Amino acid sequence: NRVTFGTAEAETVLKHDRRPLGAAPLRLRNRLLRPWFGAVTGIRTSENVAAITFDDGPNPLVTPRILAMFERHGAKATHFMIGDLAQRLPDLVGETLGHGHVVAGHSFDHPSLVRLDAGQRKDQIERGQRALGDGAAPFFRPPYGHFDLPTARSIRAAGLTAVTWTRHCLDWEAHDAA
Repeated sequence: NRVTFGTAEAETVLKHDRRPLGAAPLRLRNRLLRPWFGAVTGIRTSENVAAITFDDGPNPLVTPRILAMFERHGAKATHFMIGDLAQRLPDLVGETLGHGHVVAGHSFDHPSLVRLDAGQRKDQIERGQRALGDGAAPFFRPPYGHFDLPTARSIRAAGLTAVTWTRHCLDWEAHDAA
């Protein structure tokens, strides 16, 4: 069963914590994202499956290796791509789509959208999506997971659905192997 926050509870949380939702505790963040911000954090199915996603590509060194790995295992993923990189590497975007993967937007050049004004936010979302071409799915993942109500409205106004996550590998954090 899925638990959701009521509107009064969400308003109280948001009133007292003005940080972007990317900084909120994960369970609370996921409870708020769907009902209040319209973000997809997961989909219930009767099958035992996981949705795998990648951010920040395409990357000429990493993306081909990811595609080959998924090919070996007969699996697919959603690749949230940065528009600036997609413009510079259109063949890699096409290869990703050609392998049957989903390609979706992740902004034009990866700023934190909650720190931009409305015009800049709109530009980042729309330019990033256009750079992916006609094969792009109508999904968008906010950079860094930074997400607030104005960002949600901008994503919806562009005709896109925000997609976030329920688990994250925190790959940007430095970890000491010792």
